[in-house]
Amino acid sequence: MIVSPRLARFARIALVVAAIGAFTLAILPTAPGPENMNDKVNHAFAFFVLSGLAYAGWPRAGAVRIFVLLTAFGGLIEIVQGLDLIGRDADIYDLFADMVGIVIGLFTARLVLRFAPELTEELREKLSD
Repeated sequence: MIVSPRLARFARIALVVAAIGAFTLAILPTAPGPENMNDKVNHAFAFFVLSGLAYAGWPRAGAVRIFVLLTAFGGLIEIVQGLDLIGRDADIYDLFADMVGIVIGLFTARLVLRFAPELTEELREKLSD
């Protein structure tokens, strides 16, 4: 898939910012109170965004490579949360939610880039000249 260089650059920068933000939020201590049932939705949404940005930034990397790398990132978050230093708990179901978000994000990004010609038009025009 051919993506506009401007879109790819924006997506790469946004991915770095989003990944730093997701990691930071994941390692902050949780506030005391009742369990939040939206935790898995939050995980899936975060990785939905990360995978969409990764696919837009590096479409030639391929969905499988992006899936593996982001799953490893999710695993790293769970390992860090499992350390006694930060007062969080690792949860394998959080990693599963991450993986669901990655798959949905990759599928969505592929559809958007395929059916939104304005995102790829700039590069197509340059190649046809």
